[in-house]
Amino acid sequence: MSSNYNGARRPAALMLEEGRAKLIVKRETKDDLLHRDQSMG
Repeated sequence: MSSNYNGARRPAALMLEEGRAKLIVKRETKDDLLHRDQSMG
């Protein structure tokens, strides 16, 4: 679990199944972080 308390971007999340990794959550970008901050005000 992660939060944006300190303004850090959230990392990608992978699921491992039968020796294969599947991306289930994309890494957060600076633009994602700025967009969320602007839309909350």
